[in-house]
Amino acid sequence: MFHTKKRYPYTPSNLEYLANKTSLFLLDYFHQVFRHIKTVGNITDKSWKKQGKKKKEVLKYKLAALNEEVDVMFLPTGYSTSVPPSQELCDNCFKPLSEKGDSTVLICGHGFHWHCYDKMEYGCRHCEQYYKNGIYKNVNSFLKRLEKGANNITEEDGIEESQDSEETEEDTEEHEFIQERDERDVLKLQNALEEVDKW
Repeated sequence: MFHTKKRYPYTPSNLEYLANKTSLFLLDYFHQVFRHIKTVGNITDKSWKKQGKKKKEVLKYKLAALNEEVDVMFLPTGYSTSVPPSQELCDNCFKPLSEKGDSTVLICGHGFHWHCYDKMEYGCRHCEQYYKNGIYKNVNSFLKRLEKGANNITEEDGIEESQDSEETEEDTEEHEFIQERDERDVLKLQNALEEVDKW
């Protein structure tokens, strides 16, 4: 009753091929990022102006305990949210936290009275919202990029159309070509994985 009439367009060998190609692409991409990470840190203000790019504003947070301003990216997640952790205050009711053991500070940096933490169902609402917003933005960005370009995998991408007809001599040759191609890609992937230690 619930059986779909449409055929699934990819065979297991096609999916394996796509997975290997994706892995190779990602390894190459992150290798380039790793190689150029030092040069990115050495960009001067003049070069930013020449390229016409705006320098991203660095968010700082004043840590009372150290009496210093610290870059937010080095702090726990809570400091990046719309409600940064309060020093010695509950981040739900904003009343002072006591040292009697009726409060807790989470790994994200937010602190709560136990009864406030209980009301929030034992989770940090501020960090949860921060992650939800980030995921929502990333997914929307990804979908927009997909809509801009073609979303179809063609034979040029190495995917053959599967047909129900009997296997001919041409099909056999094509099948052998696909097997050789898959074996080459598996070897390339294994070599690329072995090279990671040499980055």
